[in-house]
Parts: sequence; structure tokens; C-alpha cells
Amino acid sequence: KSIESSHGQMNIESEEGVGTTIVISFPEAQMPEWFVQKIVIHKQQKIVIIDDDVTIHQAWQGRFDRLQDEVDLIKFSSAIAFENWFNTEKNQLPEATLFLFDYELLNQSLTGLDLIEKYQLQNKSILVTSRYEELQIRARAELLKLKIIPKGMVGFVAIEIVNLNPVIDDM
Repeated sequence: KSIESSHGQMNIESEEGVGTTIVISFPEAQMPEWFVQKIVIHKQQKIVIIDDDVTIHQAWQGRFDRLQDEVDLIKFSSAIAFENWFNTEKNQLPEATLFLFDYELLNQSLTGLDLIEKYQLQNKSILVTSRYEELQIRARAELLKLKIIPKGMVGFVAIEIVNLNPVIDDM
């Protein structure tokens, strides 16, 4: 009944002395519009992570470790540290810099959405939050045309590297 209530199907095939095969299938779910299915980055791109959760920094580090020669990873745990760095570096940052902002920065007066709005980074940012189900956060992100990655999905979102300057082999 649980499978059927989720529009799934269960087929059981059994042969005496051989075994039983149970196949459970569900229809493919549609991804919400706000969900990031894939992060596309290019070689030598700066990726800036702003999150107060050490485990999220570790998760991103693990994801980007294999790309250490491909990307420049910069990490911040507080809004103040990010703002100090950003105000110093903003004129030297490449256009294609990617910002991964946590929404809730504990014990801090600004949220990741506040920082994105303050510095007009909506075209370069992804919101990474465990509070993705809260309608007011999603509505605010939608107004900014921001995509969201639930924190629990950080380890699973595909990362694709593109080479913006392909080498042409004339041989």
C-alpha cells in the first residue's frame, strides 16, 4: 500500500529452488526549479565558500580536493571575515567567481542572502542551506533568481569542469 500510494509498482517473481526476485519501481520525480542539479565550473575558477559549519567546509573540500589544480578554493566561517576580504579583493576578482553562501550564519547579524543582496552577487552565487523548505527563504531566493543546494546534498550534486580555452590540435 505504501508503494502504491507513492505511485510505485512492485513485481515479485519466484521460482522454487532458484529464488525470488522483487522489483520495486517509482516514477521519476521532477526536480524543483530552485534545486541545483549540477555545478559547472571552469579551470582556474575561484570558488568562495561562506559557511559557519565546519562539516560543510570539509564536504566542499573533499569535493574539490580532486580539482585542487583546477580551482582556487577560498573559505570563510563568518560574514565579517568574508566582508573584510571581499571589500579588499572585489576589484581583482574574476568575473566568473562562484560564491557558495550558507543562509544561516549562527550568532551573526547577516544571513547569506543579506550578503548576496548587499554585494549584488546573485548572478554568481548559490545558496547552500538546510532551511531550503522554508517558504520565505525560497521566495527571497527566487526573487534574486538564486538556485539552492540543500546542505544534505552537498556531497551529491554533480560538479562539471569545462575548459573555456580549448586547445585545438591541428595534427
